Amino acid sequence: MARKVLSYGVLSDHEQDANGHTFFGSGNTAEGWHGRQSVTEPTTFQKFLHTFYGVPLPEPVIEGAVGLKVHYRTGEDAAPTDAGGDKYNVDGGYQQDGVHGASGTRTDRASWNVDYSIYDQTAEFANAQILVDINPTAAKEWLTFNYDAGNNVFVAVDKNGDLRFLETGNGPGTVKQDSINLAFFIDLIDNDGNASNGFQAWDMEHGQFDFQIRSLSEHDGMLTTGVTVNVGEMFEVA
Repeated sequence: MARKVLSYGVLSDHEQDANGHTFFGSGNTAEGWHGRQSVTEPTTFQKFLHTFYGVPLPEPVIEGAVGLKVHYRTGEDAAPTDAGGDKYNVDGGYQQDGVHGASGTRTDRASWNVDYSIYDQTAEFANAQILVDINPTAAKEWLTFNYDAGNNVFVAVDKNGDLRFLETGNGPGTVKQDSINLAFFIDLIDNDGNASNGFQAWDMEHGQFDFQIRSLSEHDGMLTTGVTVNVGEMFEVA
C-alpha cells in the first residue's frame, strides 16, 4: 500500500469523465488539484514472479482519494504559491463578469471557490468529512460536514444549531464532488474575527481560510488533505 501526493496534479481516472472534467458543474477540469491517493501496488512476491518467471505484474489500483482545488468561480484556476501546493492567494470581492475568466456577475457569491473530490472504491465513504474554516483570521473555526449516506449529502450543525449542507454532485456512486463558496456561509463569518465585539458581516474582501477533507481508506487508514486560502489584503499572511 502506498500514498500518492498530488501537489498540483490531476485527479484519478475514477474522478473524471471521458473529457477530463469532473462530474459536477460544467467543464470543471480534473487538473490543478491538491490531494492524496491510496494505491495498492504489486507485492514483493508478485515482483519476484515477474522478474524470474515473466508473470505479468498487476496494475496499481487506486482504492481511495481525496482532493481540493482552488479556482475563480466559473473562471480560471488559482495556482499555489508554495511547492507543496497547499497555499493559495486569491482576489477578494464577489464574482465579476470577465474578471479571472468568470462568466457573469454574482454579487451574492465570493469570487473564488474551493472544490472537493472524494473517491472510495467501496462506495461507503466511512467517516468522510469536509471541514470549512469560517474564521477570517489566522485562527480556525471549523464548520464540520459529515457524510450522511441516507441522504447522500454532507451535513454540518452551525453555532446556532442550524443544519448546513454541501451537495455531492452527479457522479458515480464511488465519487462525491462539488464546490464550496464561502458566501454560502457568509452569515456565520464575523468580519473582524471577534464575535464578542458584535457581529459584522464579512465583506468577502479579506481573510485567511482553511479547508480540509478526510475519508477512511479501507486498507490505508484515514486519507486527509488541506489547503489554505489567503484572500485579498491577507496576501501577506505566511
